[in-house]
Amino acid sequence: SPPLVLVDHGHFQYNCVSLGLALWALVAALSGRPLACCVAFSLSLNFKQMGLYLAPAVFCYLLAGVLRTRGVGLAASRFCALGAVTSLTFAACWAPFLASATPYDSTLAVLRRVFPTSRSLYEDKAARPCICTTYALLLPEGTPRDSSVTRP
Repeated sequence: SPPLVLVDHGHFQYNCVSLGLALWALVAALSGRPLACCVAFSLSLNFKQMGLYLAPAVFCYLLAGVLRTRGVGLAASRFCALGAVTSLTFAACWAPFLASATPYDSTLAVLRRVFPTSRSLYEDKAARPCICTTYALLLPEGTPRDSSVTRP
C-alpha cells in the first residue's frame, strides 16, 4: 500500500523489498520451482536480515521436498543443486566486499553492520514504553474491542 511504502522508505528501512523477495520465494516454492525459491530467498536474506525469521520454515520446506524424492542419488543431486544455487547467490551478493583491497576488513565491517551485537538494545527498550502507552491511550480498560466499530 502507498502509506506503507511512504513510511518504510521515509525511514530508510526498505522492508518491502525484502518482503517482496521473500514473497517471490514463497510463490516459487509453491509453484514447484525450488531453485528459484533459493535464489529469491537468498536475495531476501542478503538484502535485510529480517528474513532470518522465515529461514527455518523455508529450509524445512525445501529439505522436505528433497527427502520426498525417490532414489538416494536423485535426492542427493537435488540437495547439492539447492546448496550450489544458494552458495552462488550468496557469493554474487558478497563478491564486491570479497573483491575489495581488504576483503577481511570489509566483510567484517558488513557483518558488524548487519548484526550490531556491540551496541546496546536502547532502541528496543525506548520503543516498548512508547508502543504500550499508545495502545493504552487508544483502548481504555473496560472498553469492548468492537465498540468503536459498531457505534457511531
